[in-house]
Amino acid sequence: MSLREQQIQRNSEILKKYIPEFAVPQIAMWIIEFDFKLKITKERRTRLGDYTSPRNGLNHVITINHNLNCYSFLITLVHEVAHLKTYNEYKNKVLPHGQEWKNNFKLLM
Repeated sequence: MSLREQQIQRNSEILKKYIPEFAVPQIAMWIIEFDFKLKITKERRTRLGDYTSPRNGLNHVITINHNLNCYSFLITLVHEVAHLKTYNEYKNKVLPHGQEWKNNFKLLM
């Protein structure tokens, strides 16, 4: 088994606990394709998830609250991946939930 296949398998095992099974293969691939670190966090009252762009040589980071139901977790994760995709395309030159982000969110959904 290649390193990529091992990473997909490891990601899939973790994701199965948090998102609907039908979405696991796609999200496991996105983690590798978009090259981000997914952190599952304790509950935060002010946000369900967030995206942090690369800084100081570190990778993209997406955090999602652990206590969301599987569909809320999935939608929040796709929302944050849309921020990552928009950052990759436009850096910080567009609004966080502007048309570019909306287009990426629709595409990813």
